[in-house]
Formats: sequence, C-alpha cells, structure tokens
Amino acid sequence: MPDLPISRPAESPDDPGSAFEAAGLTAGRRDQILEEMARVVIRRRLETPAIFFLEMHKPLTALASAALAFSQPTLGVFFGFRRLAEWAALLDDRENLDRLIVRIERLSADAGYSAGQGEPESCMNRGGKGTQSLSE
Repeated sequence: MPDLPISRPAESPDDPGSAFEAAGLTAGRRDQILEEMARVVIRRRLETPAIFFLEMHKPLTALASAALAFSQPTLGVFFGFRRLAEWAALLDDRENLDRLIVRIERLSADAGYSAGQGEPESCMNRGGKGTQSLSE
C-alpha cells in the first residue's frame, strides 16, 4: 500500500484551511468567545476552580475537540450547531486554553479578586459584627 502523506490542519486561526476557517471562526471571533467564557467564570466567581480544571485538562483538548465534532449532530440541537463547531475549533488549539486562563486571571485582578478569596478586596475587612482582626 503506498504511503499517503498525512496532512495536519493548520493550527492558527489565520492559516487557510484550518479548523477555525471551517467553523467560520476568525481571530476576532475567537477572542470574543474567550472573553464571554471568562466573564461567565468571573461573574460566578469560579476563577480558581476554572483555572485548575483548564490546567488539568490541557492534554485532553484534542480529544474534547474530536468528541464535540463527533457529537455535534446530537448536541447541536440543544446548543446550536455553529456554537459547537466554534467550541470544537477552539479546543483544537491548546493555545486557546492558555488565552482563556490569562483572560480569567486578568479579569479577576481587575475585579479585585485574588486567588483563594471569595470577596473582592474592597469588600474585605469592612469591620462590624462577626469580623475580627488577627491582632485582637
């Protein structure tokens, strides 16, 4: 059997023929989706668990992308076919998880949250009932 060249899809959203192009996902749209995801995480105050989850599952991004593409006919009814194609294209490139993590960290810092704390810094140490300082 003759050896057939194995072609890999380009991994940049700017390269023609990439999974991003197939999903109609430009670099601008990619950034918009990542921004929306980061804002949902921040609004729900799940920065730390989200970052841990994303870091832990980086090696599985290609598998997750393939699973989304495979299950698109079924899940597309519930989530929308275009949205699933965009998510699969996002997961196809591991760099996007890094972009999402960085964006979550920046939004968290802008909101005044710090890792491991549930309240913004402006809400900490207000004084009043039930609060004690360490020096007391």
